[in-house]
Amino acid sequence: MANLERNEPNPDTSKAKELPKFPRTDTWFDGHWEGGYTGGEYPTQLQLCSDEEGRISGVGDDAAGRFIVEGYYDVNRQWIKFFKHYSPTRVAQYNGFFDGQRIVGFWFLDRQVGNFVLSIRLEDGKGGEATH
Repeated sequence: MANLERNEPNPDTSKAKELPKFPRTDTWFDGHWEGGYTGGEYPTQLQLCSDEEGRISGVGDDAAGRFIVEGYYDVNRQWIKFFKHYSPTRVAQYNGFFDGQRIVGFWFLDRQVGNFVLSIRLEDGKGGEATH
């Protein structure tokens, strides 16, 4: 089976519309993120830290309880994958991409699946683009 994560982009994609890029800093994930999952009706708050090797970690709180975050991101491919550890036996997986302002994607827990959206909270307490 081919390793799709390491394949180079198809040369024919050069004519495709350019997607927004992750901000080009090593720590753009660092900060307070908020949003929701399954249509936004379940609020989520996260405090995240990142490193130059693409790892993220943090803590958060949502309707299901407090959790620890571990995961990684790829600046070049615009995606993120992280896990919310509610307990050693209850772990949700999140896969998403950066759309220029937010992280959007899908979560998986046991046999359930849903969508999510996260925005960075700026110092004034309002959401905004992830550009710091």
